[in-house]
Amino acid sequence: MNAVLSLLPLLVAAVLAVALVVTIVQIWARYQHPMRLALQAVGAASLMGVIGLAGLLPDALWWVSWAFTLAILLGIAFSARRLLVGAPPSEPSPRKAELLDPPPRSSAVVEVLFWLALVVVALIAG
Repeated sequence: MNAVLSLLPLLVAAVLAVALVVTIVQIWARYQHPMRLALQAVGAASLMGVIGLAGLLPDALWWVSWAFTLAILLGIAFSARRLLVGAPPSEPSPRKAELLDPPPRSSAVVEVLFWLALVVVALIAG
């Protein structure tokens, strides 16, 4: 049981890293509404905050957080350029059509509240 508990931080870090990679791939690959893009960016930043606050990465992997940050920022720039220069698909599939619509307000509220909670935890933790 003790061995399982010692692997728990690594397991949590792996799950969060996979979620972060999925978000980054979605930012890069999908044509989406600008508000969805902004929410995904905030979500990716929130995941980065959780990984950083929890200290889930060993010191030897300091560069991983910078690589994730660079991938998020470049993905946002690439997606924003695609939104400004390109035209949305003329006959999108149902999934792509959903991504072209603005997200529901509830998801925006939840994401902002989660981000604010992370900021409060970071301020309290010092």
